Amino acid sequence: MAPPAEKKQKTEDAAPTTEELEVDAKRDSNPKIRDTVKFLTPDTTMNVLPSSVGNILMSMSEGGLSQLVAGARASVGVKSGRYSFEAKIVEQTGSGGKMVRVGFGAEGSLFLGEDENSICFDTEGMMVSTKKKTKCSQAFGRDVIVAVVLNIDEKSPNFNTISLFKDGKRACQPQQLPDSLKGKNLYPAVSFKNSSVHLNFGAPVVELPFKCRGIQEATVKDAEVQKYAEPDDGKYTVLFPVSMPDEGSFDWLDNFIEKNPNYTELSDRFFTDWALKSGLSSKGPKSRMTSQSRAPWTISQILRSF
Repeated sequence: MAPPAEKKQKTEDAAPTTEELEVDAKRDSNPKIRDTVKFLTPDTTMNVLPSSVGNILMSMSEGGLSQLVAGARASVGVKSGRYSFEAKIVEQTGSGGKMVRVGFGAEGSLFLGEDENSICFDTEGMMVSTKKKTKCSQAFGRDVIVAVVLNIDEKSPNFNTISLFKDGKRACQPQQLPDSLKGKNLYPAVSFKNSSVHLNFGAPVVELPFKCRGIQEATVKDAEVQKYAEPDDGKYTVLFPVSMPDEGSFDWLDNFIEKNPNYTELSDRFFTDWALKSGLSSKGPKSRMTSQSRAPWTISQILRSF
């Protein structure tokens, strides 16, 4: 009697078999944006170290900073059309938790997947939005180039979707954007911890199955360019609000930050919120989120480290 045939196991890198609905981008005679897509300081968390050229971002990993997620949002967003950008993890350091998320976020969102203003893919193959994870794509790691394609072209069958490609091959089927993001200007963004990431907003380094324009090639009618006024003398302002306890101090601060988004709040509640969005809790983080001494961090320890 012949031995039973071996069952074929599904592998993580099995390519989707669904017909590709994306087609080559058509020639567009509309004027292109002239501004270089980059990361502006107000649109990054304080633990992001950007390179002077090349759009390489590194997260600070000293002490408690190694436990906090770094976030950055690009200066150019799109409101229509179909565009992509590439990301590559070039280094991961430290013995604490490591993570990278790539996707798109609306203005005001620096922590991908943690609110209703963003959507992303992580290294484990999860799509993350409003803190909910859905397994939908292949995992990716260092030295792999992933491309995120945002399709908000009303004429496309994949309208209002986001897709992930790994080394030029589709890693997941088009995923629907949540209603909270539809109709908004969406900016390329990355969230990462104990990692260095290179972002490419120009023509793709790795060709996709179809021709797709990079964010840098966006037309004026499709794009929104974010800018911040810089002081003429090069000096910036620091404010120290003084108020009586329990007299609406944070209500005033919330209103001030809303009207002046180029300011950054520094307070216990700010760092507590940052720590919570980084996966920590008052009882300590998950076992894999540990310091170099392997001792668990709590929010109170994070606050004392600054």
